Amino acid sequence: GSTVQAEGRESWIDIALAHDLDGATQYITSLRYVMNAPAPPLIAPDSVRERLVDIMNNVFTLAVIGSAVSKISGTLVELRAMNESRSRQRREIRVYLSNQDASFELVSRIMKFVEYKLDKISPVTFDSSLISMTLQTELYVSQRGQYMELLPICNLTKVLYPETFAYICAKLQKQVFETKEKIFVMGAVATSLYITVTGKFIHVEAEDPKTERLVTGNEWFDELALYGEGVIHHATLSARTFSEVLTLDQEDLIETLRSSPHCASMFCDYAKAFIDNMRKPSTKSRHKQELDEAEHCCRLTKEYQELYPDPKTRLKNIRLFPKDLEEVDETFEL
Repeated sequence: GSTVQAEGRESWIDIALAHDLDGATQYITSLRYVMNAPAPPLIAPDSVRERLVDIMNNVFTLAVIGSAVSKISGTLVELRAMNESRSRQRREIRVYLSNQDASFELVSRIMKFVEYKLDKISPVTFDSSLISMTLQTELYVSQRGQYMELLPICNLTKVLYPETFAYICAKLQKQVFETKEKIFVMGAVATSLYITVTGKFIHVEAEDPKTERLVTGNEWFDELALYGEGVIHHATLSARTFSEVLTLDQEDLIETLRSSPHCASMFCDYAKAFIDNMRKPSTKSRHKQELDEAEHCCRLTKEYQELYPDPKTRLKNIRLFPKDLEEVDETFEL
């Protein structure tokens, strides 16, 4: 508009009577003209320059709005697709249950469990071939490493053998349990390590109600099952709410350690000491004994002692002569 005025012709500023307005009002008027130009435009019939600018402004506005609408529509389609997938799964389960003549109470329990699991499971999957194996293992470590670090020997493995630790994290399996479902039962054969992730659990040792306790945080159970055959559960763990548990099988641990002989040697020394100490009688509960022996046996490994040497065993802290002998006059000769 100012360019047309400088040429001595009538511009849209003159038609809108905007030249006599204050600065703020002129700015608002110009902004409104750019964002939403009036139709028909307030342009003199012979102002070609302003008509070209008006056309370009409309084209640019349509392009920007069209791009934004396209992105919003694409996002809505993706959200609708995810919701449709979940709705289809719920519908299929309801149809199946209705054909099985299941009781209302059982159907309610099943549907609650389905809702919980659908909320926990990501509806989006990715092609694992798109990322390298190294990046996949790093992803597993970021997701599960905090739980494996609870075990002293695995925490030591993370420091000394980070690649092996990552492969162990990749072998973990997630399981979901409903309310009052048994994770493991006393007397059954134990073949896996169990780590509680979310939810609340009831832990009872030797089927004694006096030993019943509530487990709410992250805790591991039956580590001994990773190192021995025919290990029996000495307690029962059941879910008090919808819960998630990570498990590690003995075969998966063995397969992982085969690729790292030094780490396997450390695990073997630790496992021997751990099994021997667990065979000793103890006044502690079985689970408490397992937790304490795991920490104790980890400290006994050669790798741990080299990494964290005991100050008491350092030569400079050892007194080789009795204190009285050290105070003898230096001029004294034997």
